[in-house]
Amino acid sequence: GFQREMDQQRERSKEDLFKRKSQSHQIINLTADHIATLKNNGFEGTDDTPKYLWHSEFESKVIGLIQQGQLVSVAKDGTVGVLLHATPFYAESGGQVSDSGHFTFSEHSTRVLDVQSFGPYVLHTCNLLSGQTIAVGDAVNCFVDLSRRKYIAANHTMTHSLNHALRDVLGMGVDQKGSLVDERKLRFDFSHPSAITPVQLEKIENLVRDVIDRRLSVHTTVTALTRAQSITALRAMFGETYGNTVRLVSIGCEGKDVLDNPQSEKWRAASIELCGGTHSSNTQDATNFVIIEECSIAKGTRRITAVTGEAANQIIATSDVLAQRLSVAENLPVHNLSSAVRDLREAFDTSVLPLTRKPNLRERIDLISDRYMTHLKNVLATQKKNIRDEIAAAVLHSRDRLPVVTALRTQIDPSLVKYCLAEAKGQFPNIPFFATAPSTEGDLICFASVPDEWVARLPADEWVKCVTSQWYGKGGGRGTSAQGKVPNTDNVTGVCT
Repeated sequence: GFQREMDQQRERSKEDLFKRKSQSHQIINLTADHIATLKNNGFEGTDDTPKYLWHSEFESKVIGLIQQGQLVSVAKDGTVGVLLHATPFYAESGGQVSDSGHFTFSEHSTRVLDVQSFGPYVLHTCNLLSGQTIAVGDAVNCFVDLSRRKYIAANHTMTHSLNHALRDVLGMGVDQKGSLVDERKLRFDFSHPSAITPVQLEKIENLVRDVIDRRLSVHTTVTALTRAQSITALRAMFGETYGNTVRLVSIGCEGKDVLDNPQSEKWRAASIELCGGTHSSNTQDATNFVIIEECSIAKGTRRITAVTGEAANQIIATSDVLAQRLSVAENLPVHNLSSAVRDLREAFDTSVLPLTRKPNLRERIDLISDRYMTHLKNVLATQKKNIRDEIAAAVLHSRDRLPVVTALRTQIDPSLVKYCLAEAKGQFPNIPFFATAPSTEGDLICFASVPDEWVARLPADEWVKCVTSQWYGKGGGRGTSAQGKVPNTDNVTGVCT
């Protein structure tokens, strides 16, 4: 049923994440045996409360090391798992990716590639360079990449705002089913029976932007789970297991005020959630918010992907440029629209654009395309009539002198070569016919139609190849019909003689 589908989706997400990590560095796990040994040695777990303090530098001590699957007292040269007595690094949890950064120790420095929690233990995956050694008991200076965390935190805070906006627009039946937050984007899965309409998407996006524009403070409050559960407006993730002590994240209202009056309906206007992730201190840190995708991932479950900050600004700028190009194309003469339509469609298909703007941009491109296709249909109809008349005139003018060779004056689209052959064969099935015509692409088109009784003496493919090869062109086909082209139209007289 539904829960099975959700479990399968979570497993797929875990597998995808594992693949991405395994491609960048070796995966290190803390096993039950490792944990038992650590506890026997008196190490009950890592103090990770410093992760919320945004330290520029934090001093700690190495308590344990894992290399090649074993707990070791000294590690060197290669991937190693480092356990500290306390850490400022956020371990991947609740859909938020881990922090990155580096350690310095004994005049060495090593990058922190990944941070994972195993129960009360936080394991840092590092890559020691040749000659580097680290040992249990070593003092370590920790440096979190705070510039990266800033983007992650902003995306996480906007995930909360998105969650709140979804319920405002779609109704109280919306429940969170999962999320992924990193420095590039935020992804939010939620329960909803149908696709979100463009109008609803725009409302949701505008609500989140309004939270950013209002520059609301983001507050965190540690409290008992029972107290938090008494809050009427509290949002908690479906199926999530919480400890006795929880962290309340509220946007635009103090956690203390909420806990003092938990039943107040006014809190429904604010985002209030239980969350252990890192967050911005103010919503203005997100700068902007753009939804780039909305889709179904399982029956009754939708997914929204969005970006914030400079990435959102860039996406809006890209759509502005495309809109300006559309305005130019809308005022072009219709005969100049061929390349414009092609380029606009390519830009639309390959660019990341705000989902709320896509319908309008697509509609404008379609209108330009329809205008050009109507023009092209009329042009081709005129070309066909002229071709038909010129072929008939050429045969009449030949006065039974065979084969008939002529230069058509009508400039034709290359797609009409087959029509030319069919017209020559249809009007004059018993006459060997060779013609040239200027192409709309600048080449000189050549084609030949030969009746069966003439093929032995004058095969069409050899006829075309013989002529075009003399003028640096090329051609081919069958004995009864062939086509080719010559690089430029200055050789009309030479080709036909």
